[in-house]
Amino acid sequence: MSADYLKILTVLLMTVSCAGKISAQDNSIGMSYTFSCIGLCYERDIRQDTFIDLSLKAETGEILLDRATAPGISASFTWNTILGSRELNETDRIDFFAGPGVHVGWSQDFRKGKGINFGLKGSVGLRFRFARNAEISLCVSPVIGIHMTMQKEGMRMEYYRYGLLNTIIPEAGIRYRF
Repeated sequence: MSADYLKILTVLLMTVSCAGKISAQDNSIGMSYTFSCIGLCYERDIRQDTFIDLSLKAETGEILLDRATAPGISASFTWNTILGSRELNETDRIDFFAGPGVHVGWSQDFRKGKGINFGLKGSVGLRFRFARNAEISLCVSPVIGIHMTMQKEGMRMEYYRYGLLNTIIPEAGIRYRF
């Protein structure tokens, strides 16, 4: 089933990166890591002060705590605005950004069973852009959402605990710009 998600993500990334003039806008692809997940990320600069972020992640929080044997999967989209920039030198800079987004996934929540989760996502962080086409980012990305699991009595809906934990656990990322 995860192979289907990879096919969908590949088609989505190819579609987004081929739309419009590629030479006029920066694209970057890389990885991100936080305590509860590891993932692939794609960023595209829409304007000088706006970029989108698409992520596909393996939800590994319960595996690291030895309460699950297989990771979950999630996808998210954020529309980020650069609130301020600072030039480090002639070629490198730091961007401070924030933006809203959405999140959807199939994973095991903190001390709960596997189920569907979805919600509204936010992102606040710093993005370091270097002359050698490298980016390093550090951000927090809370998700205010719902986690639904099937029980004997029927479907159970609760708030998505790992989404709230993302408020206090930073996410580190590294990307290559092209």
